[in-house]
Amino acid sequence: MSLVLMKFISVAFIGIGGSWLVVSLFDLRRAVASRKWPTVEAEVVHSELKVSGRSKRWYTPAILYQYQHQGSSYQGKTFVFSGGFLNTRSHEDAQRFIAPFQPGVRLAVHICPSNPRLSVIEPGIGGHLWVGLVFLLAFLAAGIKAWAGPS
Repeated sequence: MSLVLMKFISVAFIGIGGSWLVVSLFDLRRAVASRKWPTVEAEVVHSELKVSGRSKRWYTPAILYQYQHQGSSYQGKTFVFSGGFLNTRSHEDAQRFIAPFQPGVRLAVHICPSNPRLSVIEPGIGGHLWVGLVFLLAFLAAGIKAWAGPS
């Protein structure tokens, strides 16, 4: 592989990995802070399983809830920060996950005191966020290694 191509690939890995790291650190900070956010009662408005993929299907639970805070009405859809990792290939697992969140169900949500539009059902850091961080650090390391060249 030519040196120019190797440098181009390494810059791409570092750029994508660096951008992903910034977003992940923002999610991590928000997830940590959410453990101390106040809770309000919310009502599930809609829940469904979104299906994607052609030959291999992925099922993603989607929950929409609404809540009141200081006289204003808000809607939220965040179950957990890093929610992209709620995807599963098992229809049964996805159904089991979403079953408690049928329309009309009341639940506690945590709301950001400085921005009540931001809410989450499960506060804190989920294991999936850590998995994503480990993966992206490996991605960044590969880019840096490619930039440095062979040992």
